[in-house]
Amino acid sequence: MENKKLALSLLIIVLISTASGEDLLKPLIDDFFNAMKSLVDVIAGFVFGLFPGLEESFAGDPLGPIAGFFPWIRSLYWLFYLAVFFAVMAVIAKLWGMGKHFMINTIVGILLLLILIHVLGVGIQITILALIITAVFGIPGVIFIVMLHYLGIPL
Repeated sequence: MENKKLALSLLIIVLISTASGEDLLKPLIDDFFNAMKSLVDVIAGFVFGLFPGLEESFAGDPLGPIAGFFPWIRSLYWLFYLAVFFAVMAVIAKLWGMGKHFMINTIVGILLLLILIHVLGVGIQITILALIITAVFGIPGVIFIVMLHYLGIPL
């Protein structure tokens, strides 16, 4: 059994070194990155269509304040997006492990927020914080967001 694991490990190392030595891996990585970027663009277009004000939250440069001091950080944007991906997956896994009541409350809260914006025409400015409050607290979170909106307190 140990010999099979060792042989498989050596085979993977040889394949990686051969592919990287001949630069066969870079086009595959670029194609994968472009496919993921187009998928993210489609999902972002759908989400921004549902929550019109959310696009302003993402309009800026997320690493802009840090990039002012460390310009080389701009070459590491892919690490930032990879970290965000894993953070979102961790939150989804945590939510999946919670009870059915929590999931139903979250889904109903988001649907209620969509109805308020698109059907009833409430001009709530949707930000990342508003979506987090809605996802975590559900219906009470939506009520809190509506109260803040009509009190004139921005999120």
